[in-house]
Order: sequence, then structure tokens, then C-alpha cells
Amino acid sequence: MGRMIGIDLGTTNSVVGIVEGLRPRILDNKDGKDQTPSVVSLRKNRKKGSMPEELLIGETALDNFPAAPLDTILSIKRLMGRGFADAEVQRMMGIRDPDGKRRYLYRIAAPEEGTSDSLRVFLGDRPYSAPEISAMVLQRMKGDAEFRLGEEVTHAVITVPAYFTDAQKVATRQAAHLAGLKVIQLLDEPTAAAIAYGIDAEDDSEHSKTLLVYDLGGGTFDISVLVIYRGTFAPLALEGDMWLGGDDLHAVLVDHVIDCLPVEYGVDLATQPEKTRFRFQAALTRAAQRAKETLSTATSAHIVVPGLLRDEDDDLVDIEETIRRDQYEAMIQSLVERTLELTRKALDEASLTPEDVDHVLMAGGSSMVPRIQQAMEHFFGAHKLRRKMHPKHCVALGAALVASRIGERLVCPAPGCGQINDSAARSCVQCGTALAFPSETDARQEGSDALHVGGIAPFHYGILDAEDRFHVFVNKNDPYPTDEPVAREFRTRMPGQRIVSLPYYGRPRVDSPVDAEKQGEAFTMLPPDLPKGTRYWVKLGLDGEGIMGEPHMALERGRRLRTLITRGEDDAKAVKMLERMELVAGEKAAVATPEERVALEDARLRVFDSLMRRQEQGMGGALAEAERVLEMARSIGDLSIRQKADNASSNLAYILETYTSLIPNPLHVQLAALVSEIRADLDSGQSANLAAKIERVNAGIALLPEVVIMLFSIKARIVSTVQTMDRTRAQDLLRELDALDESLKRGEMSAAARVNDILSRALKAIDEAESQRQGLRQTACPYCGSANPTGAFRCDRCDKSLVGA
Repeated sequence: MGRMIGIDLGTTNSVVGIVEGLRPRILDNKDGKDQTPSVVSLRKNRKKGSMPEELLIGETALDNFPAAPLDTILSIKRLMGRGFADAEVQRMMGIRDPDGKRRYLYRIAAPEEGTSDSLRVFLGDRPYSAPEISAMVLQRMKGDAEFRLGEEVTHAVITVPAYFTDAQKVATRQAAHLAGLKVIQLLDEPTAAAIAYGIDAEDDSEHSKTLLVYDLGGGTFDISVLVIYRGTFAPLALEGDMWLGGDDLHAVLVDHVIDCLPVEYGVDLATQPEKTRFRFQAALTRAAQRAKETLSTATSAHIVVPGLLRDEDDDLVDIEETIRRDQYEAMIQSLVERTLELTRKALDEASLTPEDVDHVLMAGGSSMVPRIQQAMEHFFGAHKLRRKMHPKHCVALGAALVASRIGERLVCPAPGCGQINDSAARSCVQCGTALAFPSETDARQEGSDALHVGGIAPFHYGILDAEDRFHVFVNKNDPYPTDEPVAREFRTRMPGQRIVSLPYYGRPRVDSPVDAEKQGEAFTMLPPDLPKGTRYWVKLGLDGEGIMGEPHMALERGRRLRTLITRGEDDAKAVKMLERMELVAGEKAAVATPEERVALEDARLRVFDSLMRRQEQGMGGALAEAERVLEMARSIGDLSIRQKADNASSNLAYILETYTSLIPNPLHVQLAALVSEIRADLDSGQSANLAAKIERVNAGIALLPEVVIMLFSIKARIVSTVQTMDRTRAQDLLRELDALDESLKRGEMSAAARVNDILSRALKAIDEAESQRQGLRQTACPYCGSANPTGAFRCDRCDKSLVGA
């Protein structure tokens, strides 16, 4: 095992912390800076003999922004876990005003291999997912840490906003994996800040303290109310805004300068060449960022963008604006008020008043803005604000402290040691370095030197059903991991429904879908031929990091269904193809031959198996298979209208002749007349009304008793499932069903009494074959040894994570 670090993966800047001995410190990057811009840029070299393109990360990428405004990715954290269809993403893409005040200049699009619930950004002509861009930043952080430490870094605690959704946390974990880092824990940024400040070191550890963390970063704002007692950090309430941060604090300066252009400089930005507009906005954004920082310590700042725009006389114009601090504070007042509004809301949710808060911790670089400091002093009293640690460093330092103490084994943090010690050890067995949590009151804590960090849900998580009813599984501010997941009952909406894909959302308020964010979809395949209204149950809960675990879905009699969660990437695209296939196959049910139905069922199961094995072999195979199945469904009955009508009438005639005794007489007479009409049209050469009559056949079959539909389709299921596992048993069942069909056709009284018995045994054989087929692909739990389906995230017996097992 290599070294473990803490990473504050920020919207605008990222910071690395490490524990050396007992104290955490910030690691400088290779540039000698204590933070690295979370920016990736593509530099195109046109000089002969040089590399045509080069990816830049960090400070060099930010420097390249004015030269490559379309090929520089900033604030990628705001896009993590979001989809192209997201309303805020659409706002980011669009031009904010008719004047052309566009926030982010790089291209955002829906992925080719995925759905609009995910997205891609572009560097040059190449698309990247948001986790891929974040992974580049994390790789830079990892490499810089290894450069400073002189040894490999393998593990990290990575911080995320407390208001990050389930999907955003999953995307962060994915980014770390792509960067070659094993995530020890995803830690809420306000909690990390509280740990770093070490409030318990200055107060009587026998009494709990209430903390409020005001965390205003580059792109996000979090308010977290926590209680700390003897090394335990327990959040009480969360509030936040994922679209409020330093980006917005300097965006007001950008808007101000753009508004001044036509009045003070005679420049119409909309008439400038596109490349000029983009370069100007990139340069203006950089100048506005610097001015914002200057205004934290000076009473005025200058924004200068020389020689990019041209006036009406086609002369180059230097843009120079002086901003006074009081002028700037008036510009940002509405944003400051928004943070105070959320602060009040968090206190209300925790049933507290400002007087109940013992300490206020200011975290995030944007919290240093003087107007914000003044507002918080007025709100809580200046004596409650803690400023002993740099707001830009505290989150990474807290993450480093947690990294040094977490897990079942402790790695000695002493330079050059790295000895792995038992979790109960108080000092390293090799070098003797103390392994206690770095607090001046360790001696008073009676041997309790571990960190206990809790978490609470930032949203109400639930499933939205087909009738737009929101079924809540986790309530906002519920602690995680979920102790006892709630089971909710659902029912199939149609006979023979095969696909269940239930979207689940995070809502700030249960009763309002306005701000709801889709997190993913819980997906499973049901056995064939279930009647309409069949009940099934779903359980959802959050794991120890606030991420939705794999859903537990079961039919009546407790039969467990294999399930997964899709989040808009290629697995979601494969699921959507299966759903389209179901619709297409349903439309063509009447004209499908028995062989086509068998082939379609077998192909459908292969796609499902590939989806469940996605962790082992990626999604390429499942996507390709899904495309083939969809095309297969589309090609069913790809015949002339007369051939389709002949197949449809023949299938219906067989059903009517064989299962006469099971079909109500009025329906039987109606459908028999429809068969006669089609036969008459075919005999006379009439084709004009055949398409409509085929639709009537489909509608008529849907009205048949469910037992008839099951009898008609059960043989295809036996061939596609039982026969692949037990050929002899399948042949016996098929012979028995053939004999039953003949008995029903002859009208024997005893035949109807045998239907339920034979169907029951056939369905049992199918269930057992499917279970046996699933059992061929199993993962042994490394903790308890029990077998689990490959692709499962958690063990069925002990509920421990199987990810990476």
C-alpha cells in the first residue's frame, strides 16, 4: 500500500493535504503553489517540429484560456453527475443575454454512447465525460504529491460538497478510479473543515459543541450544522446551492464590464467576430477573477483587457475599468443575501437559533470576501467566527486527517515508515510513532482516538412512478448509511411486462418537483408472462458515503430479482434499447413466428446478462448486443402486408381452435369473425384494409384471458431457458404441453383441470433454470464467503461492499 492523502477537489482550485507525524500540512504542487487550478486546456501548436496538440492541466491550462477559450474546461465540478437535459446545464450552454454574456465557452453535448441523462464536453473534436476531465485534475494532484513525497500515492480521501447528490458522488468516485486512486472515503467538505479546525482541542471535550460551517467555494455553497463530541462529528442539517460560488462573484464584474462596452467604448460585442468575442470573454473572466481577489484586501481594483475589440472606426480598443470595493459589494449583495437565506434555513431545519451555535467556521476561498465576513459577523457575532486556519486549506487538511485514521488498518504516517498497524494500535509497531488523532486533549479522551464521521442525506430520494407519484425512500437529513431500507410496493402496468426501469430523483422538498434532479434509474427484467398488476417490491437506501446502493427488488413469494442502477451512460442506452425493443415486439406480437419469439427472448436475456456483468467487461458488448436485439425486433414480420396478415390470422386461428374452452364465447365469436374477414381478403386479393385488421388482431389478443396468453407463449420460454440448462426436463414439459393442447382442442373435460398444474410446474422449471443460469456467474464475498451474482455491489448475506473485491 502506498501513501494516503486528502484531496479537496474544488470547482476552481484543488488542494492536497498529508499527515506527517501527527500534524496535517498542505503539499505544494510542482509549481511550488499550495493549490492547483481545476482547469484542463488543449494547446494547439502551429510551430513546425512541435507536437500538434498538448493537454495542459492546472496553472498552464488557465494561462492558455485566453488563447483557447473554446478548448479550456473550467468548473467541471458543476457538471459532475449531471445530464445534457439538466435545466442548469442548458443554461450554461446558452447565451445568457442578447448581448452575448455567455458563462462557459466550451462545447457541451449529449453523448453518442449514452442518454441525455449524461453529457460530454469537448477539447478540440474529442468528447470527454465530466469524470474524465476531473480524473485529469486528480492525476495531476496524485503526480505532484508523489513528486513531493518521493513515493507512490495509492489512496485518498476526496471531499465533496455536502449538497452533492448521489449521482455527483458516483461521478467523483469514477473520476478517482480513472486517475488510479483508491477512494478511502468521500467526505463532506463542511465536515472536513470542522475536523481541520479541531474545535474540540480548545474546549472541554466532555461537552458537545454546535458548529456551523459556512463553505463558499469556487462553484458551490454549503451550509452544514454539526454537533461535535469527543471526536464524533454528527451533521444535523444541510443546505446549499450547487450554482452559487466564486464563479458567480466574479461573473457580476464580467457583466458590469460588458454592459459598459457600448456606452463608454462605443463597442457592440455582438458585432465582433466570434473568435474575438470568445477570446475577449476569456481574458475578461481572468481579469475579473484577479480583481475579485484584489478587492478582498484593497479598496479598488482595475480590470484591464487590452487590444482585443474594435470600435466603429475599426480601431483596437483597450478596455480599462476601475471597480471600488463599495461598488463591488453592491453588485454581490443579492448573492450574499442568498447565502444568509440558506443559513437561516439550515438553522430552522436543525431547530436552532444563531444563539445556539457555539462556533462558525468559514471555509472556501470565496468566504474571505470582506462583505461576506461582515455579514456573518452581524448574523452570529464576531466572537463566534473561527479564522485560525486558511479557508482554502482547511478542507484538504481535514481530509488528510481522516485519511490517516480511517479503515480497519492504520498506516503509519511517519516519513519513510508506512508500516501497516492493527486498528487498535496506539503507536506504530515499527517506529513507535503515535497513531492518535492530533488533538491536544488526546490524553483526556480515555483512549478514544478514532474519528467518527457521520453523514445525512441532502435531499429526499424517491422513485417517480408512471402516475407521477413520488415514493420516498430516504428523507432529507436522514442519517446514512440507511439502517433499514424502506420497501415500497409497485405493480406491473400490462400483461407480460418484462422491463422495469424506475427513475429516482433527489428533491429538496418532497411535494415540489421544481428543483428535482434525476439521479438514475433502478432497472430489472421480470420473468415473462406475468399478469397485469403483479406486485413487486423495491428497497433503496444510501451507503456510508451517501451513494444509492444497488436496489433490492423482489416479486411475490420473496423471489429476488437481479437489479442495477443506470445513470445515463452506455448502460442506460442499452436499457433504453431494450425498452424500445419491448414496444416494437409488442406491436408485432401477432405476426411473430414461434422461432422469432424464442430467438428474441434468448437475445434479450443475453443483453441483460451483459448489463449485469458490466463491471467485468465494460459496456461495449452489451451495447452491441442491445443494438442487434432492437434490429431483430424491428425485423419481426418484415414481410409484405399479405404475409403479415396471413401470419397474424394463422396465430389467432390456432389460439381460437386450441383454447376454445378457455375463451369467453362473445370474444371467441368476435375474433373468429376477424379471422374470417382476413382470410376472405387474402382469398380475394384485397389488401387495402389488412394493416388495420392486423392492429385489430393485436388488440384482440391483448383481451384474451391471461392463462391463454401464458399457454400460447410458455413453450418459447421453456426452449429459451429450461432447454439450455436441462434438455430432458424441457422436452418432457414440451410433450406434456403438446398433449394438453390436443386435449383442449378436443374439448376434453379433464384438460381444463390440468392447466394450472402444468403451468405451475412449467413456471417453476423456468424459475429454477433462470436461477441456475444466474448461479453460473457468481462472485464470492471476501468477507463471509457467500455467493453473489457477478456485478452485485453488496453481499446478500453480510451487506458488505463487493466493489473491487
